[in-house]
This record gives sequence, C-alpha cells and structure tokens, in this order.
Amino acid sequence: MNNINSTTDGLLQGAVPLMTHAIEQADDALQSGVNSVRHQTAQLRDRADHANQVAMGYIRQEPVKSILIAAATGAALMAVLSLLNRSHHAK
Repeated sequence: MNNINSTTDGLLQGAVPLMTHAIEQADDALQSGVNSVRHQTAQLRDRADHANQVAMGYIRQEPVKSILIAAATGAALMAVLSLLNRSHHAK
C-alpha cells in the first residue's frame, strides 16, 4: 500500500509542473488572442473613421449630388426589398 501511495505522490508531483506549464501556455494564448482582437478592432475603427471623414468631405463638396445618390440608393433598396417580399409571399 505504501508503494502505491509513493507512486501516486510521485505521479502527482510530476503532473503539477506539467499542468502549470499547460495553464501558462493557455493563458499566453488567450492573452495573444485578446491582443489580436484589440488590434484588429482598432484598425477597423480607424478605417471606419477615415471612411466617415471621406464621406463627410464629399457631402460638403457635393451636397446636391450626395442627396441624389442617397435617394437613388434608398429607392433601389426599397425595390429589392419589395421584390424579396413578393417572392416570400408567393411561396
């Protein structure tokens, strides 16, 4: 019985450093993933901000054309939605 206990203790003592190392690696991977998501989010936010600034500049330079483009886009979107709605009700 003593031999089994000492073997079990030896296995547990050997397993603890392995488990600790595995936990540290998992934590490192998690932190790396979080940092990657933060970086990608910041890049996406920067691109969206730039696109917003470009659009605002265009609207200031070409207000009438901007309104016409917005109206045409809205009309096209409504036409597509209307067609989709009709095909959905036809089934």
